[in-house]
Amino acid sequence: FMEIKDKLKEVNEEKKELKFDILYKKAQEADKTRRFSKANAYYKKANRYIYIPELEIQIKINNMIPLVGKGLSSHPKDAMLKITLGNLYYSKGWLSEAVSLWNDVLAEHNNEAYLKGFIGGLKAKALEKNGKFQEAIQAYNDSLKFTDIYIIRNSMAKLLWHEGFYNEAIDYLEKEIEINPYQLDIINSLTYAYTLSGRQDRIGELLKEIDGLTPSQLKARQMYPAEVDPEYM
Repeated sequence: FMEIKDKLKEVNEEKKELKFDILYKKAQEADKTRRFSKANAYYKKANRYIYIPELEIQIKINNMIPLVGKGLSSHPKDAMLKITLGNLYYSKGWLSEAVSLWNDVLAEHNNEAYLKGFIGGLKAKALEKNGKFQEAIQAYNDSLKFTDIYIIRNSMAKLLWHEGFYNEAIDYLEKEIEINPYQLDIINSLTYAYTLSGRQDRIGELLKEIDGLTPSQLKARQMYPAEVDPEYM
């Protein structure tokens, strides 16, 4: 009896996976043709069979795109709406359309250094996502001429590390620590970089230089540097 029960459970799980796959593919097809309501209906049905939190995010993005698009139709020169819609397109993987919107903003606000740096960082991230790593490195460099946004510097360091430029990545992170000594994601990245590059001796020195962390945080990072989430690098 137990064997039959287990077999039935296995069959039911396979049916769930099959139904999820069918509904997910239909949602993706609807997404490609911008039928967002239809796509969301399929995403919701798919989540009833196998719940995946990322699908909830896709539903929210699909709800936002028409709203932001409508706002942009009424205010076609609004830079923040264009940047926001570009970010939503980026989240969907529509990189060329995202970059096109960001370029429009740059063309209309060519004298604003902050926007040049901020949008330059977004474009660099799109190049990186597209596998154009060398172009992305150059784009990050160009972006950092106009802004010191720490997220851009951290992204640059991660990409340099990914491409094997370990010392350059560490240089970027060390400069960022001087500017923003209390950014924990930068500390995590630099700690992990020191660990992988065999420079564990620098970890203790780094943490002593940072006054804002609690003793327990300092102790944890001194004792377990190798357990820093690899996603940070």
